[in-house]
Amino acid sequence: MRLLKPPALLVLLSAVLCLTFPQVIAREQFTGKEWSRCRDYLQKFYNLSTSEHSSSRSGVLKLKIREMQNFFGLQVTGRLNQQTLDMMGQPRCGYPDVNEYSFFPGRPSWPSNTISYRILKYTPDLRREEVDQVISMAFQVWSDVTPLRFVRQTSGQADIMIIFAAGYHGDNAPFDGSGRTLAHAYGPGRGIGGDAHFDEDEQWTLSRYGINLFLVAAHEFGHSLGLGHSNVRSALMFPTYQYVETNGFKLSYDDIQGIQTLYGAQTNGGSRTTRPTKPPSPTKPPRNTKPNRPTKTPDKCDPNLSFDAITSLRGELWFFTNGGFQMLPGFPRNILSFGFPRSVSQIDAALYIKEEKKALFFVGEQYWSYDVTANRMDPDYPKSIEDDFPGISNDVDSAFEMDGYFYFSNGATQFKYNNKNKMVTQVFKTNSWLNCK
Repeated sequence: MRLLKPPALLVLLSAVLCLTFPQVIAREQFTGKEWSRCRDYLQKFYNLSTSEHSSSRSGVLKLKIREMQNFFGLQVTGRLNQQTLDMMGQPRCGYPDVNEYSFFPGRPSWPSNTISYRILKYTPDLRREEVDQVISMAFQVWSDVTPLRFVRQTSGQADIMIIFAAGYHGDNAPFDGSGRTLAHAYGPGRGIGGDAHFDEDEQWTLSRYGINLFLVAAHEFGHSLGLGHSNVRSALMFPTYQYVETNGFKLSYDDIQGIQTLYGAQTNGGSRTTRPTKPPSPTKPPRNTKPNRPTKTPDKCDPNLSFDAITSLRGELWFFTNGGFQMLPGFPRNILSFGFPRSVSQIDAALYIKEEKKALFFVGEQYWSYDVTANRMDPDYPKSIEDDFPGISNDVDSAFEMDGYFYFSNGATQFKYNNKNKMVTQVFKTNSWLNCK
């Protein structure tokens, strides 16, 4: 049984940082390079034609910016701003964006429930047997909810051919180096149809550091089966990459609804591949990864840096990551004492609402409300994070309240949330609080 530990048990970059923060000033002017990056993004993912590409004042360009802002749940202005530009810079899949779950043009699907795959080229970042196992796990999330059966081939032509490659790799869709387009896949069909390609310039790992192969592969295989992108942030088929816990990973309702529309639901007695309950552990650290417990202060401006907890204390923000250094009296405390069911073994994040004397505990895709005055859980919980806090990620790593707003973080991304209007007002990098651009 895991225990709930107070924020004092954590370490901020190996020591607690007490910070004061200037007001964020909206940026109105952008360089030619930034406008070019905006237009290239819209051309690639929102069908902006090259003729409409030429002017930053183009009415069509403004419409495309609005379309992109609406898809990601940003403030829809039709004007380029820093929030929009930051979203354009996030690592993502190379397939264009659409609304909710969707299908490739013509709605293609595989004619047989038995689908073969072959890993033609491996990544040197992981051992071959680790890649084999992770790829099998990624297919399994789809066969868990459909009648599909995936069979691995070690030679010959398979329905889904899988390669790791850098730059140009023969399909007229070259990769762009580390940190932008991570992978792409093609819808069901002959030839290149169904094939999945992974950018070898990325750092492929089995953990939250680098790029987690399981999460990206499961997403790309959704494309290989006929699904397009979704604008539901909790969906696996959401276009940008965010790390979520892979142990016991389950598809969202949106993903399940989409794939079962194509192939139907899993039937009893169906033949399925076997997936372990958790990803394999690497026998050696992946290249250039950070260990789970750093021996030195991490780079506060690392774009992948995430925090275990963030809290507002004495008018300052305190950030915590990794390890514990002091035990408070009465702790550790078994989380069952708060009224959680035995199925809950750990808390992802906690948010204290001072005015209401309530503590919200986030666990997976649900949350609980704890009455601090009465020392008991409120009735009718847990509730859905997606239903009560629309627009934030269903996987909450940390949460705090400041100046009347709630702030939720998922990995390196943070959401500023207006609880009165029930909407996200800003999306930005978590470490931007630390004066990182």
